Amino acid sequence: MTVVRVDRGGHGIEVRDARGQVWGYLKPADVLGMVRRARREQP
Repeated sequence: MTVVRVDRGGHGIEVRDARGQVWGYLKPADVLGMVRRARREQP
């Protein structure tokens, strides 16, 4: 999956692919959690 466009909607951030298909919604807290996890896993 390639994220081409990320739209900030009323219910969080929309993740879309090249065809404009919405894959899901991210809430700001989810994004922060992923960033923190990625930082911890880096050597």
